[in-house]
Amino acid sequence: MKTTMMAPHNHMFAGTENGCILCHSPHAGDDKKMLKTSGNKVCQPCHQDTFARYAQSQHRHPPVSSCSECHEVHGSDRLAMLRDDGNQVCSRCHLTQGKFSHPVGDKVIDQRTGQMMTCVTCHDPMGSPNRYHLVLSAKKELCTQCHRSY
Repeated sequence: MKTTMMAPHNHMFAGTENGCILCHSPHAGDDKKMLKTSGNKVCQPCHQDTFARYAQSQHRHPPVSSCSECHEVHGSDRLAMLRDDGNQVCSRCHLTQGKFSHPVGDKVIDQRTGQMMTCVTCHDPMGSPNRYHLVLSAKKELCTQCHRSY
């Protein structure tokens, strides 16, 4: 846990107070983790904007039992505190993705960011006005970000 708390993206310094007590109660909790509440409810007070966007979006990922299925709870070296890279997180459930669709992986670099192309390069599972929770419209807008001659 110490290494995740020291990661570049972490909850330790999330507020002006001790970051631990944002989620944990030092005196009581529902389980051995001493969380103030269970499931996604523990994340909601600090991430209200994300929960609201998810609730109001026309296209979003089906609900999961806990945010921690995809996100590290204490900290991560990855953007959005993902448990793994965007491909690995998604392919745990979406087994065939990346095998028949747009190329992804460490050999496919997003020319806009210089980072590896992953599922979350084009998809926002937390909600989008676009089908398949794409970050932009698939009619042309999304593709022309990288494929200018399209």
